[in-house]
Amino acid sequence: HYYLNPVYKQEVDVLIRHMDKDVRKQLIKNLKEFGYAMPVINDEINAYMATSSHKYLVEELDLDVRKEDIKPFVDLAKEYAGLA
Repeated sequence: HYYLNPVYKQEVDVLIRHMDKDVRKQLIKNLKEFGYAMPVINDEINAYMATSSHKYLVEELDLDVRKEDIKPFVDLAKEYAGLA
């Protein structure tokens, strides 16, 4: 949805701007190490936050993220997928 729906993209970008700064910085660092280029970072942040389990984000990506930080991304993805 990120590149296909400009309204969804805008809402995701707002969520990313308002997420915990340290979590965002660490996630960007991880994504760059995985080989993602800056132009797709926000799309990938959204993908990881909306579809990864809390356990994966904490244990595999070593993020200090709370379930409450993930919820807005999951809720938005469900809304646009017609699952909310």
